[in-house]
Amino acid sequence: MFEKHKIIVGWTITLSTVYAIVRYHLFKSVPLYQFYPEIINKGISLGAILLICFSITVGPLSRLFPTKLTSIHKGKRYYGLWGFGLATIHSIVSIIFYKPNYYPRFFIHYSLNTIGEIVLYTGIFSLLLLSIAFIVSFPKIMKVQSINFKRSQFAGYMGLIIAGAHVVPMGIDGWKITHLWPGYLVPITLISFLAVIFTVLLRMWFIFMTSFKKKKS
Repeated sequence: MFEKHKIIVGWTITLSTVYAIVRYHLFKSVPLYQFYPEIINKGISLGAILLICFSITVGPLSRLFPTKLTSIHKGKRYYGLWGFGLATIHSIVSIIFYKPNYYPRFFIHYSLNTIGEIVLYTGIFSLLLLSIAFIVSFPKIMKVQSINFKRSQFAGYMGLIIAGAHVVPMGIDGWKITHLWPGYLVPITLISFLAVIFTVLLRMWFIFMTSFKKKKS
């Protein structure tokens, strides 16, 4: 059973990284020396947000498709932990290289512009909220009360929403210009944003249906 969870994580990370390589190196002709930190960091960020989204959506999805996803549902903590780990790596790499020569559009000379500040602070705040969910993801070890555990999971959920906001200023200008997409491949920022939107909508639908069934019963 655990092997299935590792396969899902492995494929998510691999495909996210390959997608970044194909989109930027192959179709956009980004020089290979920029693989680190720029391209690999894009792949890591995509893998992180997809795994975090999957850890949240796998519960409702397993109720919709019990015969296919029940076994996968048991690994939701595993997906979340890997997602948080990748998000941490992405944040560390981004902060180290958050300089005008790597991210010129976020700076005016050597000072952050408005977009640069939004990207930086939403990224930091998102990671802090995800950290809360990570710290108490082992309630028996941390001896966390049930209500505090639920609050921490909500903090993680809000961290994911802020992560969705984090990618908007980075890529929104290019989302509608489909003919300029390298290889007509969807921007990584747009994939990340849509994954968050799907997660939010699915969670809202699940909460609504759960409350509706309780009132009906």
